[in-house]
Amino acid sequence: MSKKWKQKMFLIFPFAVLAAGMILASAFFLHTYRQIAFEHISALCETILENSPEAEPQLLAALKDYHSLTEQELRGNDYLEKYGYRAGDFCHDFTPDTVLFPILFFLAAACAFAAGIFLFHRKNRKRIADLTGYLEQVNIGAGGTLLQTQEDEYSHLQDEIYKTVTTLYQTRETAVAAKKNFA
Repeated sequence: MSKKWKQKMFLIFPFAVLAAGMILASAFFLHTYRQIAFEHISALCETILENSPEAEPQLLAALKDYHSLTEQELRGNDYLEKYGYRAGDFCHDFTPDTVLFPILFFLAAACAFAAGIFLFHRKNRKRIADLTGYLEQVNIGAGGTLLQTQEDEYSHLQDEIYKTVTTLYQTRETAVAAKKNFA
């Protein structure tokens, strides 16, 4: 695998983890929501049939009709409001895992994303510090060597710095030699 491909993967990985975490959290929440809705409808049907066992055929027919309704037909249905009921009257006993697991999935994905970004920035800061350290060594006359590292975003800058420093050394040596010859 080439170095550039590894760098691209290093940049893409946090976003992929975040997207996967969000998809998993959404899928888990949808599954939990569907399970809760099923349990509530099942409990309602059980209560109706306990009170009126002869209503079973009508109830099953009504469930089939309900199942065939589209989302637009269901949205905004407030039939029970005319009897004084509100949405909060029915879904008040959510278990903590209903919300906890999607939040944990999202937090895990966000932490992985943040860790990837942190590692990427730390790698860049180290690379910049290495190049800056080399230039500081050159400025104080200590020489220093510019170690060749892997191919990355800073490779072109490193090459240009090396060429410039080499040219400066050659120019200085030429100037010193010219001064000696002149003297």
